[in-house]
Order: sequence, then structure tokens, then C-alpha cells
Amino acid sequence: MEGLEVAKRVVERLASILEERIAELKPLTLAEVAEVLREELCRAWDSLEPPQGLVKKEGCILEPVDVKAYVERLQDEIAKLANHLIDVAMEALAKHVETMDGNYYARLSWLIVSHSSRVAHRLAKLASMLATANPTLVELSATLIALRALALYRLVSRLDSKKLERLIENLEAFIAGAESEEETLVERLGSVVVEA
Repeated sequence: MEGLEVAKRVVERLASILEERIAELKPLTLAEVAEVLREELCRAWDSLEPPQGLVKKEGCILEPVDVKAYVERLQDEIAKLANHLIDVAMEALAKHVETMDGNYYARLSWLIVSHSSRVAHRLAKLASMLATANPTLVELSATLIALRALALYRLVSRLDSKKLERLIENLEAFIAGAESEEETLVERLGSVVVEA
């Protein structure tokens, strides 16, 4: 089994959780995202092939063979992920172009476009920290932030336009909370870099 299949399962699970959380105005924390990721990775662990340059360890852990080479590759991967997020966000919006009320669509469009660009910016900041911060913490942070964003865009793409219209204010509140948590995380990782 490929890691991509695990990622898809994680995103689907998170999107289902998000639908309920957004409706109830409750957050989905990065810690909760990490737990879903851990469960899915450990469930598929024996059938996963590690990416080139990584070795599988006990306890659902991957370890780089050459840390320097891995960090260089990771910077590229995070940059690709940032671009991919923006593409996925645009695809999610496209599903509602003709079925959503114009005012609500403009509001949703602004919300998702600005969110995806800010997430991409946070990922770029994280990638720039790889040279001086703990690469494992940076990688985990980037992964969790990206998974939550992908789950959000997956939910937007699969919800009925009328339901999205009813949830737009809750969606705005959810995104504001998620972004605050992510900014705090990136800021704290950055302050560790400065002190190091």
C-alpha cells in the first residue's frame, strides 16, 4: 500500500469529523489530526513501503538514512504540497460556481482562496525553518496543517451548495480558530530557531 492511500483515508476521515465539528462550532485541533494520522499509519504499517531515503522502525516511525539529503528533499516536498493545496482549494470552489447563490459564492470564494494562500504561506515559512529547526517537528507541523486544510477543501467539495450556504458563518469561525492555532505553532517553532 502506498502512503498516498493512507493520506486519502486520513483526509476522508477528517472531512467527516469536520462536517460535524463545523456544524456544532467546535474545533478540530492539530493534536486530533495527529491522532487520526497515527491510527491510519499504524493500521497500514505492515503494508507500507517507506519512501526512498527512509527506513521503517518499530512503533510506526520512519527515520531518514541521510538527514541532510532528507531535509533538502523535504523542502521541495513542502513547496509542492503548498501549491497542491491551492489547486485542491480551487477545485473545491469550482463545484459550487453554478449552484450557489452569488453572494454566498463570493463569500465562500474569498474565504477559501484566502485560507489556501495563508496555509501555503505558513508551509513556506515552515520549509524555510528546516535549515535550523528540528526537521521532525517541522515536517510533522507541515503535515498536520496540510491534512486539516485538505480535509476542509474535501468537505467543501462534497457538501451540497445550500448546506454550505447555511454553514458559511460556522465555516468562517472554524477557519479563524484553525489559523490562530497554526500561526501560534509556526511562531513557537520560529522562536526556537531564533534561540538555537
